Amino acid sequence: MRFSEPQLTRVDPISALKILSVVRDFTNYDIEALKSGKDLKTIIEDPKYTLEEKYLILKNILTHLDLKNKNSLANKKIKEFEALGNSEAFEALDKLTDYYNSICKSCKSQLIMTKRHYQKSLKFDSKIDNFNESERDTKFYELGEWERLPLIYKKHEFISFFHQELGNFFSEDQINGILNNSFDYTIEQPSIRLLAIEYEDSAGVHRAFHRIYKKYKERREILKDKAISHSVKKSKSKERKKEDLKFSRNDFMQKINEKHYIKATNKINFAIIMFLSFKKIRENYLNNCDDNKSIQKFFQSLSCNIKC
Repeated sequence: MRFSEPQLTRVDPISALKILSVVRDFTNYDIEALKSGKDLKTIIEDPKYTLEEKYLILKNILTHLDLKNKNSLANKKIKEFEALGNSEAFEALDKLTDYYNSICKSCKSQLIMTKRHYQKSLKFDSKIDNFNESERDTKFYELGEWERLPLIYKKHEFISFFHQELGNFFSEDQINGILNNSFDYTIEQPSIRLLAIEYEDSAGVHRAFHRIYKKYKERREILKDKAISHSVKKSKSKERKKEDLKFSRNDFMQKINEKHYIKATNKINFAIIMFLSFKKIRENYLNNCDDNKSIQKFFQSLSCNIKC
């Protein structure tokens, strides 16, 4: 797969602001507030930044501070200090030169690894996007069989609740994107796809999804009770004695549990919704799971984090 170079002009405004904020900090020319390679490493290891954001941070810092680039901000600043011609300026110039070389060296080192992870992420997303092709990767088979969850509430009621829970973290369009990608409530819906929605408050988002799962599960229990009552009434209407019933309680419960809305109410399904919605979670799978680990095991682990 050919590497597609990320572009700052193609990321969403929120990501662009995060990237530029870090670049600004590292291109600050206040001698008393210069950053270090350790600061850069902390940024690159921070999970609040996606791989794409990390790549663009490193690329842009390198572009601005590379002394080999005659048009870089670093060279322009050096010329300004040289023009001053006093001892203080030359002292500051030595510090800046050392700083530029140190940060650029760190950037180049971090960029190699970040680019490798980013390419792996693109390849991974491409595999999932194409899981319906004839040569399906068995590792993603279970995800390929996944279907949108049935909307077991009144449409307006559930959508309002969904927006209420996620409104503090995402825009209205982003929430609608998650809904359309996760729940079956319209006649015509596009294929399930990978969304690239970002978030900052990981714990808050997980708690919100736990409340959504809990509400969905409560509705499931109501429908399950109704199904049981309906089946019991149907059996009694036939005026048969208990001993004449041809199925055991276990057989009866199995029939109830095979209903689509019963099977759908599984926390793993909500883990899959988060996996499909948030690139950061897919990157977490990439970075922490070896090639032999089933993606289903990752979903099980992720579902354990969907809690209050």
